[in-house]
Amino acid sequence: MPWVTKHSGEEYPPQTPPPPLSERDKAFNWWQYYKWLVLVAVLFVIAIIITVGQLVTQVRPDYTVGYVAPTELPQATLKALTEALAALGTDQNGDGRVAVEIEQYILDFSPAAGGDMLESAGRVAGATRLNSDLEKGRGGYIYLLADPEGFERYTAALARLDGTAPDAAEQGDWQALTLPWTACPVLTALDLGDFVGSELLGQPLQGHSQDLLGEMYLARRILHGDKQAAAAAADIELWQALTAGAVAGEATP
Repeated sequence: MPWVTKHSGEEYPPQTPPPPLSERDKAFNWWQYYKWLVLVAVLFVIAIIITVGQLVTQVRPDYTVGYVAPTELPQATLKALTEALAALGTDQNGDGRVAVEIEQYILDFSPAAGGDMLESAGRVAGATRLNSDLEKGRGGYIYLLADPEGFERYTAALARLDGTAPDAAEQGDWQALTLPWTACPVLTALDLGDFVGSELLGQPLQGHSQDLLGEMYLARRILHGDKQAAAAAADIELWQALTAGAVAGEATP
């Protein structure tokens, strides 16, 4: 292997230092080195902005009403009902608006659908969510029920019309623990318009929302402990507004 050696008298010309980088070249080099960190930081900031925006613009319901029936409410009926109920309430959380949320539990307690067995995956999920919400005091204090007999048989959660818990002899007497929609003048007077339903969801194809809801029953659930009672204070006021002038066992013409 050849060796290259420097003679003692040999001299090399001094090397010229590279010219200083322009601001553009410095920026290019910086970007090549840090671009992925910048992109991660930008995505992080965007995520924070989106999250904050959702929290700021999110409508917090002042009231939650449970709806238990074999099929979902048609969208037009749901919208009209939430707006009509909101008009009967007050701003409870101080956000400058009144909002009502309808929490829908799609359950069928009829013998044709398996009664209380609730064997299908969808029915099990709905029943699990309902039981959890009832136990923890979520999902509303006021309920609209398509099958109050099946609901009471399955949950034993209905309170008396005055809000007190029924004794053992009264439990199961759903007729004494509920009000038909048609027995509540405030409800029957609501202008809820018409709806177009979905055959796929098992809804009537079209009709009047009042006729659809006219088959429902209004009920309130048993409150367990002072914490649930305090949380339901606003809902109790809404219950009183909805049932003003109602007479149990009588239907409004």
